[in-house]
Amino acid sequence: MTEGTTQYEQSHGQQKRKQKAPTSPFENLRLVVLQFIEQHPHGDSDNLLATLPKRWSLYPPMILLPPSAFSSPEWKTYLSSLLEHQRLELFAAIAKTLKVGYLATNAPIQSNTIRSPRLHPLHGDFGKLIKGCPTPSDFEAAFWATSTQHGIKQTWAPMYTMFSRGNITEKARVLSFPDVKDQEVADLYVGIGYFAFSYVKAGAKRVWGWDLNAWSVEGLRKGAKIIAYNEDNGRAASRLGAMGVKVKHVNLGLLPSSRDSWGIATRILDDSGGWLHVHGNCKDAEIGCWAKEVFSRFTELFGSGWLVRVTDQFRVKEYAPGVGHWVLDVECNRPTSVK
Repeated sequence: MTEGTTQYEQSHGQQKRKQKAPTSPFENLRLVVLQFIEQHPHGDSDNLLATLPKRWSLYPPMILLPPSAFSSPEWKTYLSSLLEHQRLELFAAIAKTLKVGYLATNAPIQSNTIRSPRLHPLHGDFGKLIKGCPTPSDFEAAFWATSTQHGIKQTWAPMYTMFSRGNITEKARVLSFPDVKDQEVADLYVGIGYFAFSYVKAGAKRVWGWDLNAWSVEGLRKGAKIIAYNEDNGRAASRLGAMGVKVKHVNLGLLPSSRDSWGIATRILDDSGGWLHVHGNCKDAEIGCWAKEVFSRFTELFGSGWLVRVTDQFRVKEYAPGVGHWVLDVECNRPTSVK
């Protein structure tokens, strides 16, 4: 009997463990919000729970919620009914259950020169918002997040720069380029190193970068061995020329268009030829027309003595319905070097 009882208890215990499977992060979020609403009732709790975000982006130690999170009319009414310390208590509880120290809602980037992000901090000390040129002490006091893709760790300040998960396919493609090893590379819109670090990992001799956003350059500096200039890339040709540097690959990663820097790219490319990687937003149905336009423009910029070919077109991700973030690989060589 004792043995039978023991077997039953073991079997029953296994069943109980199966029944207590770990809850999902969303279920944990829903539970903690429900508990808070029950303690601070106001309005229809079902409507509040129905509009909770089901997906978010984790960038340790921060979670970025989508713009729609807590923005419905019901949520706006509910949050306005709470005292400030109660709102802080709610978001602190959410951050705790999701196991992060920082919580914010995201929004589309601003259409300015440096493509600034828009964040609404909900929990955690994101630091004082700095306007104008930051100082070393500003960099030190700011909150920095990290993200790792393809084994490459990138650092960025969410209040001032952004991280795009969707670039992961293009990063992988750069890693597969066959002729990067021991070559000079220029990234005229280097940002926090989205593609620059892939060139480094692919074995580039050096990567030279330009970006107007000081916060991007600081994040880049924290990450790896890239020579970056916090200035207009219009100085790239004179900078590299003074050091006798010519590059084999030029990354032109600005969206919606890098057209303003196409002439610069032709002047810093190695005299024997190389590659231009032209990013841009283009309607999917018009990619052929854009490729022809890019070919014609670079043929004109290089002039006689050069052979220009658009060898590949690659859709990185969707930018808007029917509009893609595309990359054109443009091979540029002098005819004598073409096999």
